[in-house]
Amino acid sequence: MPDLPHIDLDQLASGLRRAGMNHGFRSFATTHLGRFSNDVWRLDLDNGTRLIVKYPFREPRPGEIEDLEAHFYRELADAHKALPVPRFVGYLDGVLVIEYHSLQPFSFKTGVSDDHAALAIDALADVHGTFWQNPPEAGWLPTFANERRRISIQSDYDSAWQRNRDRLVDYAPEFAELGDALVGRLAQTTEPMTETATLLHGDAHAENLPMTDAGVLLLDWQDVQTGTAGFDLAVFTTMSFTETARPEKERSLIERHANRIHARGLEWQDPWRDYRLGLLRRAARIVEIADSNFASLPWVFRRSAIAAVAHEVGELIR
Repeated sequence: MPDLPHIDLDQLASGLRRAGMNHGFRSFATTHLGRFSNDVWRLDLDNGTRLIVKYPFREPRPGEIEDLEAHFYRELADAHKALPVPRFVGYLDGVLVIEYHSLQPFSFKTGVSDDHAALAIDALADVHGTFWQNPPEAGWLPTFANERRRISIQSDYDSAWQRNRDRLVDYAPEFAELGDALVGRLAQTTEPMTETATLLHGDAHAENLPMTDAGVLLLDWQDVQTGTAGFDLAVFTTMSFTETARPEKERSLIERHANRIHARGLEWQDPWRDYRLGLLRRAARIVEIADSNFASLPWVFRRSAIAAVAHEVGELIR
């Protein structure tokens, strides 16, 4: 089991105080919960308070920051108390410390239940609606409105597809033509993701939108960015459902999200187009990270690739 990083007790107490949590403690016990995107521990303080400690994990692009999730909690979550996220204790000695919640189990193999999916979509719509056509303007926040970022995405995709094409086509032969067509054209194709922009979670699958006793909680904001809500919806449907279940569920969920946006008096001209564009971007994103060869790559890529092909997203390529 990896060692828990050092945590200064005075800093921890100060963070608990700022978060409005019980800061009177003398010691704590640690439990390694496992390795997800990175190692995660639970801290059990002797006053009954429980916390989560995790290393931030993301490979920043040139010009992007590494501690993106910490910035989200410090600057956005703190300013928008209604966001359904854990309380932020601090970014202490290079680790993120947040409030612990007991989460209901979720399995990628069996997929999300209908009740969980509906509540998760509602939670996403509420976050998106809060920032609809008014995304935060912060220099640290990645955005599809940044042309240099889209060009960087293009470069990453082109080189990763060249290196991994044969292996990825083995996982999803149907994607070969689409994968080839995106070479040199992804930056221009993703430009419409700047329209009807909002705050995006960036990795909004059901494990990151777990059920708790109090409802859905949004965790793991390490890929926070701005762009079209269709991207978050694409991540949710392709990752949270099996390949066979997704086609039966996705349209009603997209409509549910759009209706919740419209109920706020907000306009969303073409949710289905933006969802298809999100599917295209999601599949391309998995191509970009294929070099890491993570254990779940075969089924993650297949789910994303098959959904993109099924929705004929090649029609959106510019």
